Amino acid sequence: MDYLKIALLLLSYTLTSLCGTISIPSFQKLLYHYPGYKHYGGRFSHRRIIDIIGCNKTDLLHDTSALRISFAFNKIGSVYSIGYEPIHLSKYGKDSVSGRDNLQYLFHPLAFGPYMADKYGYPSISVLHDKDPIATKRKFWGKQGIMEIITYTKFGNKPKGHIALWNCDRLFQTKDWISKHTLLTIQFWESPDSNCDFLVNRKRSRSKVAGTWRTVKFDTLRVKPVKKLSRFNEIIDGVPNRHLKFRH
Repeated sequence: MDYLKIALLLLSYTLTSLCGTISIPSFQKLLYHYPGYKHYGGRFSHRRIIDIIGCNKTDLLHDTSALRISFAFNKIGSVYSIGYEPIHLSKYGKDSVSGRDNLQYLFHPLAFGPYMADKYGYPSISVLHDKDPIATKRKFWGKQGIMEIITYTKFGNKPKGHIALWNCDRLFQTKDWISKHTLLTIQFWESPDSNCDFLVNRKRSRSKVAGTWRTVKFDTLRVKPVKKLSRFNEIIDGVPNRHLKFRH
């Protein structure tokens, strides 16, 4: 099956890339330069990011996740730039396109994992053929980095790749490709400055009083139930006793 071939390809790259590699860029730099999806908290539609890069549209896929991470790499520059040489890593032959700046931009998500393994070494975490999306997310809780997500089609189990930034407890400014799939392969490269201390502090802190309602202080987690109960009592008080079988 295709997904087994993809898994073996990823493993072969991780095993042959243990030496002579560098760490991935700072996560803060990735966040700063990443062109997020317009409908997921970012500012860039598919068309807009392609226009900014200035590449040949005929070679591209509908999925622009690889282009977006490539854009961030090239903006950070230095050793992290994709470079000027075309990338050929997947069975499709051509995995990158030239932008207006003559730099290469990987556009095929399935080639991004092997590229990452070849340049940055083996992943910090690898998940092969996991069937529980919730348990899968827990494995990356409290970490920041770059994630390659491979999902599989319902018919034929054909692999589809997606590249994204993982920010502590969720994917950053992109579609959640994990939650709605029951078969997942994930490769994750953790950033050297990974820091999710705010999650621990948020978990330990109790909810705070957010204001008052009818001179009574309310908790942000309980304000809606309190309002609903009060509204229910108002309705009951307005109904004549003869129409009520009981009153509390």
